[in-house]
Amino acid sequence: GLGQAVPFWAIAISRISWFARLFGIIAAMNIGLYSGELPFRRAGSVLSIGALAVLTVAVMVPLDVTQLTGNLMYRSVETFSLALVALALELLAVMSLAGTAASSGNSRYYILAASLFVILLGVDFSFFVSRPLVIPGAVMMAAGLIMFSRQIRKIYQWI
Repeated sequence: GLGQAVPFWAIAISRISWFARLFGIIAAMNIGLYSGELPFRRAGSVLSIGALAVLTVAVMVPLDVTQLTGNLMYRSVETFSLALVALALELLAVMSLAGTAASSGNSRYYILAASLFVILLGVDFSFFVSRPLVIPGAVMMAAGLIMFSRQIRKIYQWI
């Protein structure tokens, strides 16, 4: 019955969550690469390779099926290692946009980098800390998204 379906769905939710988190960071990093004069074809290749790498990690991450958390996710056996990988990728994504700002001389990319930092911090607060801080995380995500979307519009003018 339903009792047997919960572990399956919890495993799926856990794996989808890790894929979404890491792929979102890779996609954000790709924005900085594309903005830094990387040809569009290569940006697509970078994103595709990142998606394959992240899919591999999400599928192969060992889950502790004895510890179902309140958000219907199983804890990863390698929680600390995955958190360090995610943190390193987040920092690279923010630094990618800051590097684009420095190389292009366009200060709007610094605002993009700061707003991406706020978004990523909000996501981490909402979903991936030991005691989720949902409301502050949601406020940070919303504020970061508003700042990010305004700057993207000002930079590219086609959104």
